[in-house]
Amino acid sequence: MADREKGVAALAGALGFLVMNATIATLLSIFDPEGKAIDSGVVGSPSCRNYCGLSSQ
Repeated sequence: MADREKGVAALAGALGFLVMNATIATLLSIFDPEGKAIDSGVVGSPSCRNYCGLSSQ
């Protein structure tokens, strides 16, 4: 069965690669790595420190 469906597998792999590339390119254009960072206030908050076991300095 694998011998008969090599063409289909190659086509599916190529299509998956193209979709992945397009998705990553779109996400990189939306979420610009050089842009301003968003401070959510979660990292470094007292509740996060207690949950993660970090010392509160």
